[in-house]
Amino acid sequence: MNLLERPPDESLGRTNLILSNDRTCDDEEDSCHCREISHNLSLVLNMGFSELHSSSEPNERVLSDLLDQLVPFSECFAENLEGFLRQTWHYAVRSSKSNLINRLVAIFPKEVDSLVEKILKTNFVDSTSIQDNDDFISLANIICNEEVFRHVSLHLAENYSNYPNSQSLISAIVRYVKSNIAKSKFLKLYSTELSSIVAILNEAINPDDPLVLALLEQVKQENYFNFLILVTHFPLFLHLK
Repeated sequence: MNLLERPPDESLGRTNLILSNDRTCDDEEDSCHCREISHNLSLVLNMGFSELHSSSEPNERVLSDLLDQLVPFSECFAENLEGFLRQTWHYAVRSSKSNLINRLVAIFPKEVDSLVEKILKTNFVDSTSIQDNDDFISLANIICNEEVFRHVSLHLAENYSNYPNSQSLISAIVRYVKSNIAKSKFLKLYSTELSSIVAILNEAINPDDPLVLALLEQVKQENYFNFLILVTHFPLFLHLK
């Protein structure tokens, strides 16, 4: 049942303790609609917290359904949803719930972004020494999830020049992933538009291969961050950056 698609049940008499019902709206009609959404969001969050703190193991399907209902509101109600999303994230990571982790990264990347930033601010010599870092181990536990890998890859590409350790962390991540999953699964971690190119780069041995260089130049023209992901994940072509 999607509570966000039905009118609030006033007979519940439930006080909205999670979300404020007095959000500013343009007119009276909008104000009523705003209060309705706020009320129903509160019900969804209450259900979510109850599920997380139940005496038995939380139901992953129920949590997934609730997250799906919250997705359209993840930006405009970000502060209100943060507590529930953070608790759900920690539960998903602790319990290795891959589906929940992948869902959460799309709407609540703050936790994984903070972890990556923390690692980047650590003083480490190279991509080998970082693998003993506790924060890297925490990242390694979730990096083989498709959405986590894609999000972290893009995040590192977008912030590459901001941290001197960016390339070392990227190399450590790629090395870890390659050594822990099959080649076919490794290729599937990348988006559809990149996976076929990754397959070529993964086998390349000549940094000046004209066909590969032409392919990378085309990617660079179309999407610079995709290009940066490719050349930093395959340092044989890092000279093109």
